[in-house]
Amino acid sequence: MLQIEEKNRSNSKQAVERLSDLGKSILRHAVEEEARIMCVIMQKAEDQSEQSIKVMQEHRQIIEFLDKTISQLKNFSQEESAKKIKKIC
Repeated sequence: MLQIEEKNRSNSKQAVERLSDLGKSILRHAVEEEARIMCVIMQKAEDQSEQSIKVMQEHRQIIEFLDKTISQLKNFSQEESAKKIKKIC
């Protein structure tokens, strides 16, 4: 993510391409991790469900960014793309 953020400073279009490339791997990991965490919590640690909900919300934000926003970044100005990339990084 640091390399993408650095690239974003000079060329947001290349940063968008790199994020797109990473997207599938990140999404797969996020979904797998979320499922693993929820399974454990629901079985053994119901009192920790609040923390799990926060993790799930963060994963959802990342998924939404990777799934929807990245494809739209190419249509934004470089400045607007840079702002959106910085927000997620």
